[in-house]
Amino acid sequence: MSIGKTLFSRTNLDILDWTIEKLPPYLTKDGVWEVLGGMRNKPLYHLLINFLWQTGARISEALSIKVSDIDFYSKVVRMPSLKKRKPQIKTIPLQGDLIGEIGAYVGQEGLGKEDRIFSITRQHAHRIVRNACAKAGIEKTRSHCHVLRHSFAVNSVLQRVPLPILQKWMGHSDIKNTMVYLNILSQDTRDFYEALEF
Repeated sequence: MSIGKTLFSRTNLDILDWTIEKLPPYLTKDGVWEVLGGMRNKPLYHLLINFLWQTGARISEALSIKVSDIDFYSKVVRMPSLKKRKPQIKTIPLQGDLIGEIGAYVGQEGLGKEDRIFSITRQHAHRIVRNACAKAGIEKTRSHCHVLRHSFAVNSVLQRVPLPILQKWMGHSDIKNTMVYLNILSQDTRDFYEALEF
């Protein structure tokens, strides 16, 4: 088979179609920090936003998390990937600062192992994120929970997290869904060119 036929096979063209899809709305790292900065005096609000930002969890997944789902020693959270037909447990690493924040909140609220960390409704969670973003001057189109999920994915791609790993973290059954975030790399190719060796 010729190189041309391989490169432009139906499968590869399908993949190209997926990668040129419009990048979903997201916040930059600085944008998220701006949002978090306005929530320093509201432990629940800050933790919810930080958790969504650092895990890429869907809001339904985040709200289902119990204290027992957090492994404070190994620094991971185990949560169900609720979008799949057969819910599977996905394991996502946690940064030390987030583990510390979760531990402090659990202690402050006196939560037990089987207590949900975020004992609020979806509507309340969406309102928290919307109001926090508004306070930081973020437009409405980027002021909802799912934008933080997209922001996590974009941040991961920019820091060269391999796509199969990001797919597992996001809980995507099809890697094509994860490939959408590769579009961020096409927006500025200078770093790639300067890293080339000749």
